Amino acid sequence: MEAAEMLSDGKIGIEQFKKRIDSYSDLDLLSDNGLPDDMIGLITSSSSVLKFDKYRHTFGDTLGISENTLTTIAAYTSRGKSALALNLANDLRKSYPVVYFNLEMNKRGFVSRLMSMNTGIPIKKFCGMNPDPGQTELMEKAERSLNDGNFIAVHGSRSAGSVQEVVKQLYGRFGRPVVVFVDHIHYLTGDMKLLERDRISEAMKVLNALAKDGKATVFVLAQLNREGESKAGLRNLQGSSAIEQDSDNVLILEPAEDETDGFGTAKKDLHMYLKAMKVRDGTQARCSLLFRKDRQQFVEEYGSQGRTGKSPERQLWA
Repeated sequence: MEAAEMLSDGKIGIEQFKKRIDSYSDLDLLSDNGLPDDMIGLITSSSSVLKFDKYRHTFGDTLGISENTLTTIAAYTSRGKSALALNLANDLRKSYPVVYFNLEMNKRGFVSRLMSMNTGIPIKKFCGMNPDPGQTELMEKAERSLNDGNFIAVHGSRSAGSVQEVVKQLYGRFGRPVVVFVDHIHYLTGDMKLLERDRISEAMKVLNALAKDGKATVFVLAQLNREGESKAGLRNLQGSSAIEQDSDNVLILEPAEDETDGFGTAKKDLHMYLKAMKVRDGTQARCSLLFRKDRQQFVEEYGSQGRTGKSPERQLWA
């Protein structure tokens, strides 16, 4: 008000007015030291670890994936990363509002995967199916559960900016952070004048900001390139080093065994490794999961002895 009056009286010019407003804004920002009143309560609280139910051992106890972080799940093509993401989203919706940005699958394929993992009915049986009463009951129960308002699917092309806007709206609606899945980062649109790696870099910065601002916990799916496929690592992240740099955690999903049997037939159940190559607040580790491909289900192998008599499920990853 004082600056406006001085401008009105001709005591200062417009440039001086702008400088005064800027200086007042700086003082306003400095008036808050940015420190919470209860710092001890903040750092000793256990609520920062994501609350998983089905995957609490792998993602909670072993990896310690925290709220308000950005986690990248990477794999080669057709290795189950979308199925794993849907399983995690399906689990987390019991404790959080979840929004899944489906940029890769059509709506029928997306719903088929969700229904298969929730009913145990093989995914291939849905097309042209004439369900018996028991199957109908299972599907109706799954449908009611998925339509409880805590799980939101957004289909089709999106930019990182539109993801940001949707998340802000949901944060306002629910009054608390949401869990976001982006499937996958290479399908996000952006400034097409930029190279792919630069578009990915810009998108990762936007998604990272959502996590750091406290509005969301973000999971991003990413593709691995085929170079050095036998030993997948951070160097195989396709498109941009920004995926590694802007991610708090980077998890790589890969088979722990041959994907086909001795006759060359694809196995229905496949043992997988989830390698935590980067964990900002935790420990690098390798976890074991069983991928039941026909039902799109990932099952923790925590605590089992496995086929070798050993227990590799929680071994540290060297």
